[in-house]
Amino acid sequence: MTRAGAHVVGANCGVGIDHAVALCRAMTGSTDRPLWIKPNAGIPELVNGEVVYRTDAETFAAYVPDLVAAGAKFVGGCCGSTPEFVAAMRRRLGR
Repeated sequence: MTRAGAHVVGANCGVGIDHAVALCRAMTGSTDRPLWIKPNAGIPELVNGEVVYRTDAETFAAYVPDLVAAGAKFVGGCCGSTPEFVAAMRRRLGR
């Protein structure tokens, strides 16, 4: 993506935020572009006909400082995240 002219590169969704830190570290070594990381809140499960994500906002937010330390310049949430997740991430970062 860097060679193709991307201004920012990143990863979206995936298997959950618990895997995002290692992915971010690997991507940091592959590009000089800012990294955008938007993990999901875990693998979706179908429970009584409804999609459920098992990672809660505070657990999700606990990984954010490590993502920033690994090189992420933009951090967000994908599937299963809500405005509550964004608020928890801001609190965790002291913003």
